[in-house]
Amino acid sequence: MSIIEEYGRQADELVRLLAEFPPEGFGEARPAVAEIVGRLADAELLASVRIRRMITQDRPLLHGHDPEEWSRRLNYWRQDIEEAALRFAALRRADSDVLGQLGYQDWNRAGRYDGQGEVSLFQFVDGHLAETAARLAELAAIAAEREAPEAAPPPPAEETADEAGGAKFYALALLAGLTILAVGFFMQSTPVYIFGGIVSAIGLLLVVFALIVGRRPRA
Repeated sequence: MSIIEEYGRQADELVRLLAEFPPEGFGEARPAVAEIVGRLADAELLASVRIRRMITQDRPLLHGHDPEEWSRRLNYWRQDIEEAALRFAALRRADSDVLGQLGYQDWNRAGRYDGQGEVSLFQFVDGHLAETAARLAELAAIAAEREAPEAAPPPPAEETADEAGGAKFYALALLAGLTILAVGFFMQSTPVYIFGGIVSAIGLLLVVFALIVGRRPRA
């Protein structure tokens, strides 16, 4: 992808990222999103002027600006996000058309920064692309956070039909053993009493075994 194609593509990238936010809006992320888009729009305004001056003037002085001060005084966080995004996209596409008409030698035209020496048009555009990419990455990170679903708690373990049926059968065996045990007690019959005790003990052990197995975590 050429530098001119990349320059125009970033306008589409901003529109795409803003479209990734949920339909209900930006929510708590709105101030941060407005800040990023506001900085992009004003940085593009300055870049548009600088590009045209470097093309039409001989080594013009490119006055810098303080992004933090601009953000504070211009209240980026209160600006309309869509309007700022449209301003950025319109300027970026217009500048792409201008750059696309230049000849090879035009990219060597230069401007001067305050106390920082000269910069060619190619170097300026390349650096501006990197700064824009960093802002778009910040916006992408915010969009990803808004889209990330909250971690759902693990579903409770459910008994299978076989496990539930087995536990009920063992419980019935325990109940039957206790019944036989009670009958033997009232009949004063030692064999019945012993048999009831054996059945009860087996039923109790099976119930305990079923409960232990049912509590084991599933793979």
